[in-house]
Amino acid sequence: MATLCRLLIPTDFSEHDAVVYQFIEQAKARGPVAAHFVHILQPPVLPAFELAAVDYVQNYVAGIEKTVREQLAQLPHHPDLKGVEVTTELVTASRRSFADELAHQATAQKADFIVTLSKHRQGLDELLLGSMLLKIVQRAPVPTWVLSPGQLPQVQRILFATDFSKASTEIFLQVASLARWLGASVFLAKISTPADYETTRQFNATYRAFLEDLTLNNLEARELIQDVFHINAEELPLGIEHCAEDNLVDAIALATHGRRGFNLLMNGSVTQEVLEITQLPVVVYPIAEG
Repeated sequence: MATLCRLLIPTDFSEHDAVVYQFIEQAKARGPVAAHFVHILQPPVLPAFELAAVDYVQNYVAGIEKTVREQLAQLPHHPDLKGVEVTTELVTASRRSFADELAHQATAQKADFIVTLSKHRQGLDELLLGSMLLKIVQRAPVPTWVLSPGQLPQVQRILFATDFSKASTEIFLQVASLARWLGASVFLAKISTPADYETTRQFNATYRAFLEDLTLNNLEARELIQDVFHINAEELPLGIEHCAEDNLVDAIALATHGRRGFNLLMNGSVTQEVLEITQLPVVVYPIAEG
């Protein structure tokens, strides 16, 4: 990770942003931080029979833009952002979807992480928000920290859910880099379900191959592994959450694919379910397509 930690933070100025400031405070303890706050404003689309309301909507959107620009202008002076290199941006009339625009911003800003919120909801709100969050983490070109509202724990124990595949080995090296930056240790968890049952002997064989690969490529990363768990569970998301609870970890690390199939590590639905059920911060790593 670069000496300067660059964060891309989509903001809607809600009361839940307090946990984002906690995250920045923890990052500051590890070195200099640059935070780019972006608000993506997508004006409503009017059906043809409502064109008479165009002037009203334009005035309404102009009012929102004015308010958002004023709020963004205040962020560099926020007391919780003291000592942080703060930049802001209002994106209007983007031709990209929200998730694609955020991915574009992450590349343009050379971000190390996207930092966003889960905002646990109920019913339809939960369904719609979960769907958007999944799109963000799937399309992001960089890891995404997903935070739950409330008090952010000091991250000292990270649980990495893995299948010990070649793809997961590459992701683990990124998790190890994060752990070194945070001064944290890493716990590995392989969750077996009735659909993909694995014997202890099979587990040991895949884990040995994983360790051998790490020894050849990055012995220092291997030394960050505090413990490894082989968990049997009815479903992957619950297995991950229960393993995290039982071992008192502070954050969960997952990997997910982007736009195409989910056949290497874990699919998008598993990622979404973990994000919905856990109160822990989750960092989601994209698996490179290829």
